[in-house]
Amino acid sequence: MKRTFIIAYFILSGLISAYSQNDSIFNKTIYNNEESIYIVMDFYNKNVTVKDQEFLGEMSGYLGDYKDFRKWYILESELINDNCAKLSITNDEGSEDLEATLAYNNDGTYTLKQEKGSTLRTARNRKWHKLPKTLIYTTTKK
Repeated sequence: MKRTFIIAYFILSGLISAYSQNDSIFNKTIYNNEESIYIVMDFYNKNVTVKDQEFLGEMSGYLGDYKDFRKWYILESELINDNCAKLSITNDEGSEDLEATLAYNNDGTYTLKQEKGSTLRTARNRKWHKLPKTLIYTTTKK
């Protein structure tokens, strides 16, 4: 009886651990240090608010920039599978939008691919800087 209880305990704790790891893949902040940008996301609960812009309400997340105050909002996110999500993104003025995918890679990084629509841009030295169509993000900020 005691042995059955111990085995059941380890099986249940393993299942809970596996579920909690998958549930946190798209609920965190990730960084692209090369471009000085980051993504804050929660594609499960879709309850992210932008600091000092709470009047916009809750959304799936946003792309921010360390060198500029502008944001790109992730208005919609749809999980394609456990490791990939389809995103609908718009700029802070609502004048540009795009569709993208964000995939979690086996090495612990994330790949954001702009599929169609506008190009992600940030401001650098008072000029627009187009971001690459494919960006790699990590979970550590440098």
